[in-house]
Amino acid sequence: MGAGMIGAIVLAARAHAYRGPEASLGWLGAAVLVLACGIPFIIQWYYRQTSEYVLTTRRVIVGRGLWTRTTREVFLNRVSGVDVEQTLPGRLGNFGTVVVMGFAGPQDVFQNIEDPNGFRMMVEQQLASNGRRS
Repeated sequence: MGAGMIGAIVLAARAHAYRGPEASLGWLGAAVLVLACGIPFIIQWYYRQTSEYVLTTRRVIVGRGLWTRTTREVFLNRVSGVDVEQTLPGRLGNFGTVVVMGFAGPQDVFQNIEDPNGFRMMVEQQLASNGRRS
């Protein structure tokens, strides 16, 4: 996002400085860069606002959706571990993907979770309190 915003500022500054026929192209280019850089963060915000994650003593429950609701459950007695995947924007925005590992491989993937490392730690604490280590 940083490089795109810098590019948008440069284009806007050039458009303001020249005030010629290409000025409108500079403003248009700046607007396109701002939108292109902002859309992924708007999408992440939407997913975070319409998602619900619940950890109980026996399962992990994920509910998603605004108009239609999808709910998934993973029972903790089938979980062998939890992996976290984060991109650079995910690390900056503190969101990522949590992969719940079953004994036979990946059991479920929960995308766009806010504070994925905290979620992983809570699942591992729950596994440890149930007498199992991940």
